Amino acid sequence: MGVFYELMCNQCGALFTHEEGYGLTQTCIVCDTNTADNGGVICPQCKHRTEQDSEEFDKQIQATILWD
Repeated sequence: MGVFYELMCNQCGALFTHEEGYGLTQTCIVCDTNTADNGGVICPQCKHRTEQDSEEFDKQIQATILWD
């Protein structure tokens, strides 16, 4: 169970996927962000960090996919 976000980095414009898993893994396989510590999402292209609970993160979301 979890959520996939397709994000567009506000800094460099790169499109990437961020996955938040609930259960087996707490680390995104794309950007290597640990979702358990709310450390933010890291763009794999330019390494810009965006806090997940910020307005900036919400503006980067292009698509959201829920899975179980």
